[in-house]
Amino acid sequence: MRTGRVAAVQVPYNPHERDVEQRIFPLAEELGIGVILMRPFAAGGLVGRSPSAAQLAPLADFGVTTWPQALLKYGLSHPATSVSIPATTRPARMADNAAAGDGPWFGPDEKALVERLAG
Repeated sequence: MRTGRVAAVQVPYNPHERDVEQRIFPLAEELGIGVILMRPFAAGGLVGRSPSAAQLAPLADFGVTTWPQALLKYGLSHPATSVSIPATTRPARMADNAAAGDGPWFGPDEKALVERLAG
């Protein structure tokens, strides 16, 4: 590794694509490299049908008010992750998505809820 550079790996990660939890995340943590999350919305497949406000209500204490925020916080809550790339072009969505970038982070119960809501 060159001096002044930070190593990172890019991986798809969302409630439907979780293979990286078994090998990549632990290896990244062991090696001290960052993980950049791609496809937090599963290429749009997870945002076509949003859960109701009542279903998202248990996540309100985590600053979540929208389904995209829940999906972004889901990925960013894993301790191995550094950043997420949601790939949106609308300014209103960018501001909404940015709100998911602050803690508090989801624990196992909240992550399990998002997984259930994602189907």
